[in-house]
Amino acid sequence: MAITRIESIKSKLKQSLDYIMNPDKTDGKLLVTGGNCAPEVAYWEFKMTQETCNFVIGDRATKSKNLGYHMIQSFDKKDKITPEEAHSIGIELAEKFIGSNHEYVVTTHIDKGHIHNHIIFNAYSYSTYRKFNCHKNVFKEIRVISDELCKENGLSIVEEPKGKGKHYKEWLENKKGTSWKSYIKDTLDELIDKVNSFDELKTEMINRGFEINIAEDIAVKAPNQQRFCSGKTLGDKYTVESIIKRINDKKIDKKEAY
Repeated sequence: MAITRIESIKSKLKQSLDYIMNPDKTDGKLLVTGGNCAPEVAYWEFKMTQETCNFVIGDRATKSKNLGYHMIQSFDKKDKITPEEAHSIGIELAEKFIGSNHEYVVTTHIDKGHIHNHIIFNAYSYSTYRKFNCHKNVFKEIRVISDELCKENGLSIVEEPKGKGKHYKEWLENKKGTSWKSYIKDTLDELIDKVNSFDELKTEMINRGFEINIAEDIAVKAPNQQRFCSGKTLGDKYTVESIIKRINDKKIDKKEAY
């Protein structure tokens, strides 16, 4: 079973690309592939396309603040998929969904308990000079392609949820009970690697559509989630104190590296 999601990138595009291409997460960058661009210079190719679009169509290219989009495809441990198989499926997903209209980078992360793909693609199209239209059915389109690829590769899928109007992730939460927590934890882990302060982390979470409450501790609610999850229920690593320590420890490690 593969679970997919898509998020917009409104800032820190370079940091997002650096994060998904981290050699420690991608087997020394062996699990990194570029589509319509070279991964090593993907950020600059994204920027060149953005500037070209702005020049060609002017203000119409700046109405949306999105610089790119970040797709995540997570595989179930029970499927026992190899990193190479997961990466191949991620590439096929990108080719089918994005095609030749946008630059993109596909990576496979193997540093956690579950193998998962990251796909970042340019919001601007180098072929049409227009920005990607992230309409309400985009999530479903990605899931349909992902499910087809899983079937072709002998992997399990989530059957279509019954009931009209119910969000797919909401249905998963009701069925599995833990998917919202995993989603929040994965997002926090990703951002802790990028940001330099707790306030910056809160801003980035809000930009992605999360709601944040700070009382005795942090409480987070994902887009379309009905209830907040407190840091304590997410685990010891996700209290305010622990998050701040992780951010500070990361900064110390970077300084020592130099």
